[in-house]
Amino acid sequence: LAEEALGYPTGSGPTFSWAGDPSSMRDLVDAVRRGHSVDWAEVHRKVWSVEHIKDSELFAQLLSLSRNPGMILQQVLPSNLCSLLRLSNTAAPTAVQLARIILQNAPVDSNTSSQVDRPRCLSLWTVILHDQQDLNCVEVLRLAGGPSALLEALLWARDWATERRSTAQAQARTRLLQQLLALMSCCCRSPIGANSTNECKLPLHQLILLWTGSFGCLLKAATPQQEKVWKKRELESGGAMSAEFLVRGDLPPALPQKRLCEVLQRVADVQADWPQEVRLLWRVLHSRSTAREVSKLWVAAPYMLQDTSSEAESAPIHEIFIPGVVAASGTLSRSLQRCLLCNSCQVPQKVSAASFVAACADALNELRNADQLREVQVAGPGGAAIQRLVREEQER
Repeated sequence: LAEEALGYPTGSGPTFSWAGDPSSMRDLVDAVRRGHSVDWAEVHRKVWSVEHIKDSELFAQLLSLSRNPGMILQQVLPSNLCSLLRLSNTAAPTAVQLARIILQNAPVDSNTSSQVDRPRCLSLWTVILHDQQDLNCVEVLRLAGGPSALLEALLWARDWATERRSTAQAQARTRLLQQLLALMSCCCRSPIGANSTNECKLPLHQLILLWTGSFGCLLKAATPQQEKVWKKRELESGGAMSAEFLVRGDLPPALPQKRLCEVLQRVADVQADWPQEVRLLWRVLHSRSTAREVSKLWVAAPYMLQDTSSEAESAPIHEIFIPGVVAASGTLSRSLQRCLLCNSCQVPQKVSAASFVAACADALNELRNADQLREVQVAGPGGAAIQRLVREEQER
C-alpha cells in the first residue's frame, strides 16, 4: 500500500487501496475517513499538478483525518498551499487550521524555488495575524521550527506578505511582532553556553532589513525600564542570549540602545514609516537635525539621547549623539544644554571645544551669573579642552 511503502505506519486494522475519482475532494475525504490507502503521488500526477485545490475547508478536513498529512502536503504545489492560506480565498479559522497543520507536517520552504510562494512562511504569518488563541514568543518559535526559520519567515513577511491586518486582538499581536523582531535582533545564534561574540548575532544587513520597509513602523527605543530588563537578561545568560533563552522570560518589545544605534547608523535615509521620535533620533545621529528638533526629542523622550548604560543619577548625553546635538542649527533647550555641561558627558575628540561651548552658551551664562561654573563637568577625549575654555571664561 502507498502509505506503508513510504514507511508510514497504517496502524491496526485492515486498509484498502482506493481507485475512486481523484478530482473529487469529497471522495478523497470519504476514502481517508473509511481507511482506504490513497496513492497521493498519483493524485498529484493526475489532478493537483494541473488543477489547484480550491475547497480549503474540505482540504483541511482531509489533512485532519489523515494519519500522515505530511505525505499529502508533499504532493500539493506550494503556490496552491499559499492560495488556500490567503483570506481572500479562505475564512480565517480554516486558514489558521491549515497553517498549523502545514507548520507541523510540511517540508521546509527551501524545497521551493519561488521567493513568493513559501507555505511555511505564510503559515506562520497567518497564525500570528489570525489565530484567536493566546500566542506568545515561545509558541511562535516552536511553530517556526527554531530561530533560523523564524528569521526566514519574518524577512519573507516583510517583503511578500500581502495581508497586514490582524483578525485577532490587534494590540496584542503588534506587541508580539515587536517582541519577535527584537528577539531576532538581539539573540545569539551560537549554541547555549558558547562564548558570546559579535559574529554570532544577526548580520547587520539582515538587522537593517527587519526594521525598514513594512516593519519600520514597529521600531521603538527601549525605555529605561526596558533597558534594565535587557541588561538583566544578558547577565542571566552569561552574555550569550540564545533565542530559546530569551523567549522564556521578560522580552521587551523594543530594541536596546546599542542595537538601535547600529540600525540607525547604517540606514542611509530616514524611513517615513518610523515613529516620529525614531526619525528625530536618526537625524541627530546623522547630524541633520535642527536645535528645535533635538529639543523636541529631548522633551518627549530624553532617555533616547542619554547614555542608558550610565549608573549616574542624572544620565549624560550618549557620546554617539553629542556631535549631532552640538552641530544642530539654532538654540538648544536650556535643560539639554545643562545636561551637556554638568553630567560628565564623554565628548568625542572630533567635537571642537568652541562649538560645544557655543551650543551651550545660554546655560553657561546662567551658571556664570549664579557663580556656578564650578559645576561644569565634561569628560572624554574632548573634555579637557572644553574645561579649559570654561576656566578661561571664569577667570575673565
